[in-house]
Amino acid sequence: MPSRKRLQRVREAVRSSRALLAQGLSARELRASLRDGRRVGLGEGFSVSGQIWRDWYSEERHLARALAISFRSGGNRAIFSHHTAALIHGLLGFDLNDEPVHLVQLTDATPGRRPGVARHRNVIDPADVTLVEGLRCTGLVRTLHDMARFATPEQAIVALDAGLAVLSRAGVNGQASERELYERIQGDGRRGLSGTRQARLLHALADCRADSPVESLSRLQLTRLGFEVASQVEVSGPRQTYYVDFEFLGLNVFGEVDGAVKYRKQEMLRGRTSWEVLRDEKDREDWIRGVTGKRLVRWGFREAVSLSTMRVRLQAFGVAPADGW
Repeated sequence: MPSRKRLQRVREAVRSSRALLAQGLSARELRASLRDGRRVGLGEGFSVSGQIWRDWYSEERHLARALAISFRSGGNRAIFSHHTAALIHGLLGFDLNDEPVHLVQLTDATPGRRPGVARHRNVIDPADVTLVEGLRCTGLVRTLHDMARFATPEQAIVALDAGLAVLSRAGVNGQASERELYERIQGDGRRGLSGTRQARLLHALADCRADSPVESLSRLQLTRLGFEVASQVEVSGPRQTYYVDFEFLGLNVFGEVDGAVKYRKQEMLRGRTSWEVLRDEKDREDWIRGVTGKRLVRWGFREAVSLSTMRVRLQAFGVAPADGW
């Protein structure tokens, strides 16, 4: 979901206790609703409907907690960074359920402690601060830089793929930003800063053509398992060009990430029934196998998030790197 729509959706759902009381809810009723789950407290005197909270993904929940902090500070003091800034920029997150809201500061004052909030001591250059939909956060390049160094590899590769896609669509300015990101990561290595090795490896692995987080995670796991893969491989079809998620180089095997969501969500169905999507998918696969002579193996989110499960899946199909595991 684009950052503007997602932020607007979350912003409309977050309510201050003061606003709820002004609308006629008594203090006693508010406390009861927070106890029984009709509302979920976000801290800072803000809350959201329990039903909405349960329907949200972890990205929306994280943004709601960030918005509560921003509302409380009047939007003037909070500067969001790392995972929180990535979400504000519209990048999809991964494994954010227990992730704290991340903040940086413009001064070297000792940051205070608060549950669910990570306040980073590193002082940020004002040039690295931007405003997105009324929220102050680190700019996209700084955000990707921080994620590459300090997030888990899984979180970082999802953010890097999505962020590089944003930059690739920005033309000349995006190319300059890509170069800046590369130079920052290389400069960290010359200074011996922590997290540089991970940042270099993940930046080299990142691919702006990834269609989804599960594809990003798959590329990470396949690389860890020792495979050489090409991404978004073109195969000429009868009426259009098909794109296959991965080709296992030297093994005559294609790999496809199978997301069940494309058979359910209306925006993915594009006016077709689930049966029609399945039929078109089968016709596509038959064509790809027939004209290339290569096998095609599939996996889903469960395999992509687990190195061992991915290994077992591929072993079951007789797919292994040339030099073994």
